[in-house]
Amino acid sequence: GQHDNPQSEHLGTLHNTRSDDSDTSPNSKLEVIRTQQAKQPERYLQQSVFPHQHNTLSEADIIFEYWLNALRLFQPIEDAHFKQRTGLDISVADNPIQQAAAKGFLRSTKSGYKKTELGERFVNDVQALFLP
Repeated sequence: GQHDNPQSEHLGTLHNTRSDDSDTSPNSKLEVIRTQQAKQPERYLQQSVFPHQHNTLSEADIIFEYWLNALRLFQPIEDAHFKQRTGLDISVADNPIQQAAAKGFLRSTKSGYKKTELGERFVNDVQALFLP
C-alpha cells in the first residue's frame, strides 16, 4: 500500500559530512548521508518519537546522485567539481562515461565532459547509465 514505499512516506536531504569542502586530498574521505523524515503531517504527529532516518550512501550511490543532478544542468561537468562534491576521482565513473560518449550523449572537454545535443534530448538514458 501507500505506506510500503519509504519514498512516499519521507522527504529526503543529503548532507556532506566533510567539514572543509576544499580538502580534496587523496586521503580525504567524503561521507554523504541521506536524511529522511515523515512528510505527511498526520503521520508525523501520530509518532510518539520523531525519528529521522540517516543512511550513509555507498560509493555507487554517490556517483549516481552526482551525475543525476549534474546532467540536469546545461553547463559542462568539470572533473574538479566531481572530485570536490564526491571526494572521488572522476575515473571511478569511467565505464558509464565511456558508454555515454560511445552513444553520442557526452563529449570530452578540456576539463571534463559536456552533454551533446543528443544527450540533452535523451538525458534520462544518459542518467540511467550511471545507475548502481
